[in-house]
Amino acid sequence: MPITQSAKKAIRGSLRKKAFNDSRKRSMKEIIKKIEKISKTDKNEAIKMLSSAFA
Repeated sequence: MPITQSAKKAIRGSLRKKAFNDSRKRSMKEIIKKIEKISKTDKNEAIKMLSSAFA
């Protein structure tokens, strides 16, 4: 497998994308946990927070 300039660049790009996706996934999990916790007590507040999950 040849190591070329474009392969090195692709690796850098994939690492940036992975970091972005990991942070997005982590924040999404936090939002979902908050919504599930609030939905047990206050349905109206959970509905308001639901829009942040879709944003």
